[in-house]
Amino acid sequence: MPILPQRRGGSFEEALAGAVYGPAAVPARWTALLHVPLPGFGGRVLRTEDLRDLARALASGH
Repeated sequence: MPILPQRRGGSFEEALAGAVYGPAAVPARWTALLHVPLPGFGGRVLRTEDLRDLARALASGH
């Protein structure tokens, strides 16, 4: 089995941990740096909690 190089960011690991063990299993240090700039929205940036709210709204159909 090949040894994979260490990566920074943790997005893949975060997705796996969240999918398998639930969001509470994802270390805060992985999500603390998470941000998504929204071009055309005056510099608005979505942070972890914003993205969770968006995911919940999409999943519930609202």
